Amino acid sequence: MNKRKTILIRTYLVYFICLAIAIAIIFKLINIQYIDRDKYLTADKKATVRWANIKAPRGSIYSADEKLIATSVPIYDIRIDLGSQLNRKTNKVDTVIQKDTLNKYVYALADSLSVMARTKKIRPYAKPASQFASEILREYNKQNRYFLLLSNLTYPELMQIRTFPLFRKGAWGGLVVEEKEKRERPFGNLAYRTVGKFDLEKNEFTGLEAYYFKELEGKTGKRQEIKIAGNTWRPASNEDLVEPEKGNDLICTIDMRLQDVAENALRRCLDSNDASYGCAVLMEVSTGYVNAIANLKRISDGSYIEDYNYAIWDASEPGSTFKLASVMAILEEGTLDTNSIVPTGIKNFGAYKMEDSHVKFANVSLTKAFEESSNVGIAEATNSVFQKKPYDYVKFLSSLNLGKTLGLELQGERPSKIKNKDSTFVWSGTLPLMSIGYGVHVTPMQLLTLYNAVANNGCMVKPLFAKEIRNGGVVVKTMQPVVINKSICSEKTLGKLRAMMEGVVQHGTARSLRKSPFPIAGKTGTAQLNYAVKDSNGMGYRASFVGYFPADNPKYSCIVVVVNPRKGRYYGGELAAPVFKEIADKVYALNYSIQQNKQVVHNDTIKPFVRAGNAASINQVYSYLKLPAVTAGPSQNWVSFVSDSLYYKPININKNTLPNVVGMTAKDAVLLLERMGIKTIISGKGKIISTIPASGTALAKGQTVILNLGM
Repeated sequence: MNKRKTILIRTYLVYFICLAIAIAIIFKLINIQYIDRDKYLTADKKATVRWANIKAPRGSIYSADEKLIATSVPIYDIRIDLGSQLNRKTNKVDTVIQKDTLNKYVYALADSLSVMARTKKIRPYAKPASQFASEILREYNKQNRYFLLLSNLTYPELMQIRTFPLFRKGAWGGLVVEEKEKRERPFGNLAYRTVGKFDLEKNEFTGLEAYYFKELEGKTGKRQEIKIAGNTWRPASNEDLVEPEKGNDLICTIDMRLQDVAENALRRCLDSNDASYGCAVLMEVSTGYVNAIANLKRISDGSYIEDYNYAIWDASEPGSTFKLASVMAILEEGTLDTNSIVPTGIKNFGAYKMEDSHVKFANVSLTKAFEESSNVGIAEATNSVFQKKPYDYVKFLSSLNLGKTLGLELQGERPSKIKNKDSTFVWSGTLPLMSIGYGVHVTPMQLLTLYNAVANNGCMVKPLFAKEIRNGGVVVKTMQPVVINKSICSEKTLGKLRAMMEGVVQHGTARSLRKSPFPIAGKTGTAQLNYAVKDSNGMGYRASFVGYFPADNPKYSCIVVVVNPRKGRYYGGELAAPVFKEIADKVYALNYSIQQNKQVVHNDTIKPFVRAGNAASINQVYSYLKLPAVTAGPSQNWVSFVSDSLYYKPININKNTLPNVVGMTAKDAVLLLERMGIKTIISGKGKIISTIPASGTALAKGQTVILNLGM
């Protein structure tokens, strides 16, 4: 009896436990189905549905001449949905592609895919139709909902894909299209380093693409996506909730016509001289807009590519092109003038022995020393003025923005380096070297900015690479010129410097440019790269020319640098100047405003070989050439050339001082001086380039004056 009772108790206990569990399950089901139904549906949806960002099309970059140089184009990956999913309305599992439909079209689809892959060379690499078909059937058995077929298709190729067997059924054909963005450059590598690189996958952004990233980026849109097998997400529909907004367009300052000329001219020069690398920059004088910037480097196969932006990156010793800054400092100091006499040839400065290449063993004017690029002459002039106050020289260089950066829109600009009071060196040898461009480091762009300021009436402007930002053709922002220094020196000094740079072209180291249809002013430079090497065979050179044109009304400035030529030529006048001329000629050919004023420019810039002399004789020549008459008073017999125009001014004749006869022929100078009772000694050939003593010197009766002649 007790045993039976025990069994019943245990049975009822199990029964009630099972009943309690059943009631709990029923309650839970009721709770899920009715009470917390919305909660669980929302949680399920959150796990399988999300809002994703849609990348906005990136704005395009246009050249100054309205040519498209960088733009975003859509490319497409083609996938096929071979899986199945729960139909929430019928609560049944449906396949996207029915089995019999797939079997009917799979081989025809595979054949079309194979033909396209082979013809267009689309990744994955071309494979036979049988392989495409077997892979599709294999993935169908795996219920792969995101199987990649082809990638990086263009829009026309996508349209062709939509006509393929099975895919022409649209969504029921399992076609899944994934859109991506690719940056295209219609002009290839022209101005590649300046326009820059845009690579989202590698997160690499350079040049204007990087600096104006936000302006070009656009506004992101949103769309709904669903989660499929393999933790993969795909668009829920073809309708986006929030449309993305295309980024702004950038109008840069580069003129692709001039860019092409600059790169080709530079490439020919580098190639024919087997040079290591070089650069060329063309800039508008008044605005600072950079119209062309070429940077080429020689690679192992002998060809040239744009690898580094040398114009803003290569801070090196410029050599003689730096003499402009030194002469500017000398003239501003007021101790010496353009007709001051300086030595040339060989001279020791401290422990350093300096020797000239073009002018040797003669005393010449400061102007002649600059025109013929005399290292000794410029170094001696600088040393004589600043030897006891070298930091005044450094301070003046600093006022020219040397020793700083320009704050360009491009990455990688290196600051120029100028020795200062914190530097530890011996001034006795360093100051002369600095004056001729050694012991200082300046980028080509920084040097061009200085010369551009001289052309721009002393106003130094920042080089700019962008002109406008537009949205849908409407100008959003215009980049105005940025003034760095309103006046780098006095107007008097500017006039002298401009005359000296014109002299470099007319009868100095850049004489190859003087036959141009428009006047050019500038300076050549030839710097030794490794001057500490005693073996001349181991030396390298940097040839350069920097200047502006037209010289009488400057519109453009330009610099050309050729580094380490190996074919025997290495002077700036031989290598860089012809590249400068080719670029300038193209600008002239394309610029109607310059051609329109050709007669005026021609008249204003023809400068007779004799820059001073007898007024009647010069008037006779001018009349024959149909040029404006010489400006001189009726009683003035002797005139000198005015550097900033075509006209001449009277030479003041004072019996007690030596008049300025520089620029005259020996015949005129001797006639004038002997009438004043002055004896003369003639040295050299050509026209008067200097006198000993200098013009303006008080004279004693019967004194002898040495007339130095040269070309």
